[in-house]
Amino acid sequence: MTNIKKYIILLIMVLFNILFGTKPQQSETIKILPAEEFKEAIQDTSVQLIDVRTPQEFKEAAINNAQNIDFFRKKNLSRLSIN
Repeated sequence: MTNIKKYIILLIMVLFNILFGTKPQQSETIKILPAEEFKEAIQDTSVQLIDVRTPQEFKEAAINNAQNIDFFRKKNLSRLSIN
């Protein structure tokens, strides 16, 4: 394969990634924060931080006042209350 063909294929792949790649999605109830904003937001006592890792992962390291709800156990999701 010639170098030109390789570059064309690479360019096409990059364009597809830009056009159709996954992007973080936000909603009214879910907000994606940069690290510094997150650090400030978790200091607010009116915010409940939900950690959706497994209990074993949560035991290894957790953020203070985070509530662990294992995402992989569907019955645990019913504990969430979104107002």
